[in-house]
Amino acid sequence: MRYATSTLLGLLCLLLVSVGCKKEDAPVPVSFDVEDSWQALVELNPYAPTTMYLPAQRIYSTCAVTCSRNETSIEKLQSASLSGVELTLKPSQAPNFDFLQQVTIYLISEQGAQSVLASLDQIPAGATTLTLKPTDQSMLAFLRNGSYIIKPYLELKAPTQSFASLQMKLRFRAQAHKL
Repeated sequence: MRYATSTLLGLLCLLLVSVGCKKEDAPVPVSFDVEDSWQALVELNPYAPTTMYLPAQRIYSTCAVTCSRNETSIEKLQSASLSGVELTLKPSQAPNFDFLQQVTIYLISEQGAQSVLASLDQIPAGATTLTLKPTDQSMLAFLRNGSYIIKPYLELKAPTQSFASLQMKLRFRAQAHKL
């Protein structure tokens, strides 16, 4: 009887200890979108070449701010991919993208390596907004860095005597662990 009581008491203690101990929760993943933007004014004069690289430009990402709003930090990012790129023609002398044959946006690493970030080979007639095909490469290193460099390449159908005001929105899908 004494053995059974001590065994029962031992099991009850073990049960209380295991129930009373708080287990470390696994990190909770959170998914969110990071939106960055870029804009430029492009001169489309009759003497312009039919292919042109616009000047490379550093984009300072809103990733750190977006992480903070989602109760995480850049260091907790687990993955990031480009989910959408939209190029819009703002009110300017060019009424639509009919002057454009194709567009490619290059991403330039800190070491100078160049890769395609997004592109569109066929420009629809009369379009004022273009949805480019994004790369499938991981964007984690670029967003963790806080900035990245892009270099737009335009192939023109026929330059005209006008200016085009371009605005690009880049949307990244990120996943991180909460703080």
